[in-house]
Amino acid sequence: MRLLQLALASVFAGNDKLFAGPESRDKFDDWMSGLKAWRTKTVQDLEYSGAVYEDPAVNWTRLSYVQPQVHMWDVALFDPERQEFTVESFLDGLQQQYGGIDSVLLWPTYTQIGIDDRTQYDYYRVLPGGLEGLAAVIA
Repeated sequence: MRLLQLALASVFAGNDKLFAGPESRDKFDDWMSGLKAWRTKTVQDLEYSGAVYEDPAVNWTRLSYVQPQVHMWDVALFDPERQEFTVESFLDGLQQQYGGIDSVLLWPTYTQIGIDDRTQYDYYRVLPGGLEGLAAVIA
């Protein structure tokens, strides 16, 4: 959270716009220099090294080009009558729709997040079967 606060503070400091473009073509070089200076300072302020992208546990994301998002209660993924996830038929449908995918983003929080004090992790815990049931869905 501190990193986000630093980044946002530097973006909004004395400016009500994120990055207004140059006023004219002849001011582009100065504008670009200012943008690059902001980037350099922000990287330094955040002590950012890029090391997170060297983590083998997340390198798969570099090759995940087709990634549909699905709400956990979507009837294409969850059968409300049987109260169970229908992963195989869901993936078959994605194969038909997209010709194949690289990964799926499971989204349990939308539209509920913020209506009470539960976190995104709490929403995973209350899925049918809890975290063990979720493990079976993603296996």
